[in-house]
Amino acid sequence: MRIFATKLTSNRNHNSERTALRFQRGNLSQRKTISALVLILLLAGTSFAANQEGARPTLRVGQGNRLEFCQYAAANGSAYGADCKLKVNNIQTAWADVSDIVIDGVFEIKRTDPTQRVTDVLVANKLTIDNGGRIVTNGNGLYIFVNEFVAFNNAAIVSFEDQNRRAPDGAAQTAAVGSQGAFAGAPGLPGLPGNSGVDGEGGGAVIIFANNFSGPLLIDLRGQDGGSGGQGGVGGNGLKGFKGEDASSGAFGCNHGGGGGGRGGNGGQGGFGGSAGKGGDGGLLGFFYVNSTSIDPPKNPQTTLLGGAPGNPGQGGTGGAPGDGGEGGNGSGFCGGGPKGSPGSAGGAQGPGAPAAAGVNGSIQLIKLASIAKVQDGFRRAIAEQSNATSH
Repeated sequence: MRIFATKLTSNRNHNSERTALRFQRGNLSQRKTISALVLILLLAGTSFAANQEGARPTLRVGQGNRLEFCQYAAANGSAYGADCKLKVNNIQTAWADVSDIVIDGVFEIKRTDPTQRVTDVLVANKLTIDNGGRIVTNGNGLYIFVNEFVAFNNAAIVSFEDQNRRAPDGAAQTAAVGSQGAFAGAPGLPGLPGNSGVDGEGGGAVIIFANNFSGPLLIDLRGQDGGSGGQGGVGGNGLKGFKGEDASSGAFGCNHGGGGGGRGGNGGQGGFGGSAGKGGDGGLLGFFYVNSTSIDPPKNPQTTLLGGAPGNPGQGGTGGAPGDGGEGGNGSGFCGGGPKGSPGSAGGAQGPGAPAAAGVNGSIQLIKLASIAKVQDGFRRAIAEQSNATSH
């Protein structure tokens, strides 16, 4: 699903009047989490406390710790349901009911099914990404709706962390080597091809709506690099040549000597290397804001939307060993034995796997909105799209 299918029109008038927001204070009792959730958040190195005024709680992801999106949603249960989906479709109501969030560590969007991407909608009254804090999407879709977005040096939103920047390589070829023939002197069969490298995943889509934005922000939605192909399987060994006919000796002399042994079978060719994995496409970024003195493209936000690099083709497998020459026939009486047969040839390689293409670069929309009404419009569209994705 391409969650960027909704294209928002914009009013590019940079002199649009500021929109003042008034929030109703949420009922603090509605924000209390059950003891099990509190334990989860504490184990994740996350604290949940009221701010200085005591009017709005702040959820903090400590440095070196992680918080998954559904943990955030559970901590803001008045706005989110049990399935981590928003229950409200009004942006001002949502901002009034959720906590502020400060990210010093990693805020992560994960998927329950590794084969299916998810689309999450993060709503925060105030989102702060401290120096070194990260939002990691893992290639999933993410909408961010915040009244205030504050970022500090080295704050970032990234598609993949360094350890997941590259898709897995093709699995090692564990099947048996190329089979041998069924008769003496038969050649070995070719080895099996190597397994293909895994294609890189796309960088996903991140759509940000901020009423107020300040600070430097890095957004890196590079596609994942493709995995390299695995090495081809080993070719089968050639079989030993047949034994020569035994000699025949008469009463007064040799009828015929021993026959020569048969030539050994050639070794089978090594399997082709596995194909390289394709690079994932670069991500899609939409950044929509009402007020900001920090936006300064391309310096801020600093974006990377490149497609991932392809993996390397796998190397061809090793050829099979040649079969030994057959033994000469036995001598007898007046007759000598036959000569041993010549060995076969070693198997060669069939070459590397097929190359793959790099991913396509992503795209960006960076638009100043005229009013908070445009944010509300985007919010409703995001909720509708999330509902449609859930129902399918």
